[in-house]
Amino acid sequence: MTRSDAIIVGDIGGTNVRLAIAHRIDGRIGIGDVWSGRVADFPAFEDALAVGLADTGVRPDGAAFGLAGPVEGSRVHLLHSGWTVDGSVLAARFGFRRVELANDFAAMARSAPELRDDQWLGVLPGAPRPPTGCSTQVVAGPGTGFGLAWLTRTPAGWSILSGEGGHQRFAPVTAFEFDVAEALRSAGHYVSTELVASGSGFDSVRRACASVLGVADPMLTAAEIGDRAIEGDPFAQQVCRLRARATLSLLGDAVLAGDGRAGAWLAGGVSIHLEPWLREPESLERFLDRGPRRSYLTETPLRLITSGSAALIGAAALYFDRS
Repeated sequence: MTRSDAIIVGDIGGTNVRLAIAHRIDGRIGIGDVWSGRVADFPAFEDALAVGLADTGVRPDGAAFGLAGPVEGSRVHLLHSGWTVDGSVLAARFGFRRVELANDFAAMARSAPELRDDQWLGVLPGAPRPPTGCSTQVVAGPGTGFGLAWLTRTPAGWSILSGEGGHQRFAPVTAFEFDVAEALRSAGHYVSTELVASGSGFDSVRRACASVLGVADPMLTAAEIGDRAIEGDPFAQQVCRLRARATLSLLGDAVLAGDGRAGAWLAGGVSIHLEPWLREPESLERFLDRGPRRSYLTETPLRLITSGSAALIGAAALYFDRS
């Protein structure tokens, strides 16, 4: 069935690929027919897309995908999967009139103004209203990797700046964090915030924490560590706190770098699982403590995106913005 009013949208990360059919009605974006698969199960993105389209039974007119990598012309190379996605190849194979490719955090950032109140949680209230002249928001957080983007309202519409901000160097504060960073460096790693906070670096970080604390590496998954942390296990709590504080440190820096006082958004699947540790006073201080510019951060509302459809909504919004 051909749907000229519908597009297919996707959120393609290092671990999972999610597809959905999107449409816009009365200014609101609707998402349905969600399909998901594991990246490792497909040799190329086109193979996953073919399966997803067949399952929906819809032949959409256009396509918009948020992908975990930088966009170079009409191509995106995904660092964590090895996939290369080419928009012109997709258009030719699947008959799309138009294909929009975006960095996954550009899509995540664009979702922010589209989200309903039940799709995010407040963490810090910020000022009652943004400072005069401030129209920029920042969206960042860990998943398989670590994304970062700024979103600005302009007279022409929404403008988004994204990049590879998660690869900025990790900035340790405590003696424990310095020791973990040194253990990671000694193991041959470039110690970025992505390595410390995201899923791609979890095993290395867990091993480094065990080495620094002088305990046996429990060799548990991130989910298992999260469960043990909730149960009160001291080692698991140390790991979760390290990741949460690294996340909020980078987000606070990003507010300063882009004057993002209109709003800071925590995003990514790891952020949701780290919520208890993100809310700890010591973690929130990593977001707020910027010396003479602390007021920038106290003015900034901090929110946690909880909707699993946010990146799909954002990809659709990017497509409809250009329609």
